[in-house]
Amino acid sequence: DWTFNVREHAKRSPIHAPPVCYISEPLTEQDVIGLFHQLSALGVFPGIEVFATSQTATYDCLVRFNCPATSPGLTYVSVDDSPLGLSPFVRGEKLNYSTTVFTLEFKNNLDGLIDELGGDSKKSFRAIDVCVCWGTVSPRFAGYLLTEITEANLDQRAVPGTTHLLERDGDVHVVQVIMLKTVMDLINKQVVIFRGVAKG
Repeated sequence: DWTFNVREHAKRSPIHAPPVCYISEPLTEQDVIGLFHQLSALGVFPGIEVFATSQTATYDCLVRFNCPATSPGLTYVSVDDSPLGLSPFVRGEKLNYSTTVFTLEFKNNLDGLIDELGGDSKKSFRAIDVCVCWGTVSPRFAGYLLTEITEANLDQRAVPGTTHLLERDGDVHVVQVIMLKTVMDLINKQVVIFRGVAKG
């Protein structure tokens, strides 16, 4: 029974970060989409502008980033303050932070994207700029390298909120990965991320 199962899931895998209304970890890609848009509206990904999402087009979503360079959370300060922000080098010195458009893919887990790219899908690795997912099932993927963003490689974060980088053997293209589990873990640790959210 679906109702019983989702209630049990909420007990086993809760998330609690008001005003986010999701009370359990995503079970489906639709949950990932909903959670991502809620976090976007709260300012977790400063300046994000969503053109549209599609269930039938080859790629899921088209976005860009556009906001004042002083926007809360846009610039990385430390692991405890704006940890999802950009390095000053990437943000630039202009008064406004503005990007080109990015193709964004949603997946429940990153494994789904890897599987799709290895199948008969029309999707191209090089055409995907950002992947938003909950997390991963597999710890590693043959032919791919998944690297977490830290202070050591901060300049490789091209868009606010990127938590990981996905590279493919023999390819110079890099997919920016936003793992919402990592984002929610930071919020639940009460790290300063976006407007009004501060350490307790």
